[in-house]
Amino acid sequence: MKIVTTSLILLISFISYGQSIINENFEDWIDNTAFVYPDGWITLNDLSPEYGIPFTVLKSTDAKEGQSAAHMQTYTFKDGNNNTDTLPSIMVYGTDINSGVTYTWPKRLKTLSFSYKYKPNGVDTGAMYLTVGYRDRKTNRYVNQGGTYYIFTKREDTYTKVNLPLYYSSNHKCDTFVFAFINSIEKPNGNRCKPGTILIIDDIDTEWEDFPAVANLMEPDLQLGIYPNPAVDIIAINGLEPVKNTAQIIDITGKVVLAETLVGETINIETLKPGFYNLRIQAANGSFRGSNYFIEK
Repeated sequence: MKIVTTSLILLISFISYGQSIINENFEDWIDNTAFVYPDGWITLNDLSPEYGIPFTVLKSTDAKEGQSAAHMQTYTFKDGNNNTDTLPSIMVYGTDINSGVTYTWPKRLKTLSFSYKYKPNGVDTGAMYLTVGYRDRKTNRYVNQGGTYYIFTKREDTYTKVNLPLYYSSNHKCDTFVFAFINSIEKPNGNRCKPGTILIIDDIDTEWEDFPAVANLMEPDLQLGIYPNPAVDIIAINGLEPVKNTAQIIDITGKVVLAETLVGETINIETLKPGFYNLRIQAANGSFRGSNYFIEK
């Protein structure tokens, strides 16, 4: 009994103070004979056996630390109508490429760091984004409440390390975690992205902190949809009701960089610098209506 109790205490201590994400150094890869993928991450590699398209995430020996890294590369392929298109390389933490994973950690993510090489095919842009949020108990809608991002543009032939703080719009505890890398988001000639662009990721590290003692339980009325995302000049907003609303756009330092009364369902953002922003909507009486995040590129 004493041994079991001691083991449980050690296990609880590890979970509380040694928390991290799975396979953060990309040393563990799953080979199910049909395709290979990094343990703990989902990719488009599982589409290859069925559709005969190339693998877009590969195990690389070009590692910053350890024996392997994740090599992400875009390729051309023929679609069902025999048209040439480009298959993007996407790598998402978890098991669902659309909804992320359940936030199981007892602490709040404070900072994220990783090392990368980026070899764009001409002019190209890649992105990393991480968002955390929670499920509204009243409406069962997902609410984004914090995150961080990084844009890959400059060619880097040697490993570059970035350290990114996370920014939060409330103190609400998280229950959903979305973390993804995309190596190319340019869309030349109507294709999804540019072929031949390479992004290599390794050595992910995280720092955690306690959740604030008092949660801000401000619940939104709306779940806003923003498109396109990433955006360039204009964003359109889904989910607005036909009443007078005020929009605020906040940068990652918490500064309000744009505020206006909404006339329709679009906002001109051409004056914003490339970056990660939080859009917040308030009704005429000042009540909180909803929020979401978007990237300006």
